[in-house]
Amino acid sequence: MEISEYLKEFSGLVRNFCNFCEQAPAKNGEERQALRSVAALYASAFLLQKRNSVDYAGPTVANDISNAIYKRFGSLSFNYYRMIDDPEKIPGQEPSAGDLADDLRDIYVDLKSGLSAFDAGCEEQAEEDWRTSFYLHWGQHAANVILVLNRYGAPNE
Repeated sequence: MEISEYLKEFSGLVRNFCNFCEQAPAKNGEERQALRSVAALYASAFLLQKRNSVDYAGPTVANDISNAIYKRFGSLSFNYYRMIDDPEKIPGQEPSAGDLADDLRDIYVDLKSGLSAFDAGCEEQAEEDWRTSFYLHWGQHAANVILVLNRYGAPNE
């Protein structure tokens, strides 16, 4: 199968995000880097194509790695924020707490799983995994990260 330019581009965004998550925290600019990376992924995910599921039972992210990613993002300037679970409920509901470290970890886990499929040559399965998990899970976490970090504001460079 020939890989579309778009899928190559998206896999590059995924790889960059996963590499960012796996590196040691920087002293400054973590929020700005997370915002840029997640926003690019979020915008690009809408172009992922629906694929017929292909049997691929690749590796999942181990709990110790998932926990390390969560701990890594505990170094952000802040982690907890107020969120509304269902914005369509009128009158509104009581806000709950969101957690940026948890959001970033969940995005990482969903994307890393698809990246394993992509790197194993199962590009269609990777695209389907990324697309499906975007609409079912990581897309909501990404939207929260974008909203919160945009609201938080990044310092002028």
